[in-house]
Amino acid sequence: MLLTRRAVSSAIFATTNAFVPPTAINTHLSPFGVSKRHLYTAKAAPDITIAAPEQIKEALANPKTTVVDARRIDEILEAGYLKTPNNQWIHAPCTLEECPLLSVAAESLIRDPEDPVVVYCASGKRAQVGKEFLESEGYKFVLNAGGYPEDMDYLLQQ
Repeated sequence: MLLTRRAVSSAIFATTNAFVPPTAINTHLSPFGVSKRHLYTAKAAPDITIAAPEQIKEALANPKTTVVDARRIDEILEAGYLKTPNNQWIHAPCTLEECPLLSVAAESLIRDPEDPVVVYCASGKRAQVGKEFLESEGYKFVLNAGGYPEDMDYLLQQ
């Protein structure tokens, strides 16, 4: 699919009020040795399943982890972003329906589908869309970190 720069820009900054249904929790082990049954629901978005803080901390300790910020640029400018000294950080805005940049450039942005990926947004809803998309593309270890900064107090206090 060939998209013009204007079409990609329009898709990236589009907003929607679509409902994203929660996904089933897998029972297999994550690369961090924690069963995915140990996930909890974020306080900011009650229908979205967020990875446990221990899983996020362990993933961020791995220098091969890519951190994906799924928020719009105005949200990043207003609230800042998750600064991790050892991880690649990418901005790939998602809507509640799709992740246009990831759909055209995921392989270029996140090269190894075996490496961990941590996705976050403002509430966890768009991060869930990004997580599901990456998993559908074969990325094995994708975690929804929830909303920044509310769901990540445990990371910001360090």
